Amino acid sequence: MPVARRRAHPRSGIWLSFETIGTNLLDDPDVRGIVLNSRDVSERRVPEDQLKHQAFHDPLTSLPNRALFTDRLVHALARRGRMGRSVAVLFLDPDSFKVVNDTLGHQAGDQLLIALAERLRVGLRPEDTVARVGGDEMAVLLNDVETVTQLVEMANRSRRTPSRACSRLATRRSRCRTCSPRSPE
Repeated sequence: MPVARRRAHPRSGIWLSFETIGTNLLDDPDVRGIVLNSRDVSERRVPEDQLKHQAFHDPLTSLPNRALFTDRLVHALARRGRMGRSVAVLFLDPDSFKVVNDTLGHQAGDQLLIALAERLRVGLRPEDTVARVGGDEMAVLLNDVETVTQLVEMANRSRRTPSRACSRLATRRSRCRTCSPRSPE
């Protein structure tokens, strides 16, 4: 059965899912047409969509997980091959994350990961992907990167983005060493 997704209220952004069955009655002299029967299956789709989201996103940060990141990377590399586009992958493994968990607790570590995810998300273009690929490890997929300068600009945007969670941590400690740029020593 084909399923069609239609936008019910374009201004509200609500999507309704319909299951539609088409029956060819062109040869029936009483009808001479195609009859479409549709029914709203939106309520059934909600748990399906939630399960799909859970399968491909990190529950703490809501970032794509390793599986979704890998899928997007495979697609980006295929596009690169077909269209000659460049791709960059950055891996981030925050320094001293274990120290945060050990000294401030796992809740503080979770807040730090959420803050890092927020900073990275804000600094990216819509066509790029940031994912949580391990405990404290993040990966960034950048599509259509022309120069190293673009990579540096993205990193600087992420570093300058204020983060509420990181600010809360900083009040409990002189500064968040994992998020904050290191001062020259």
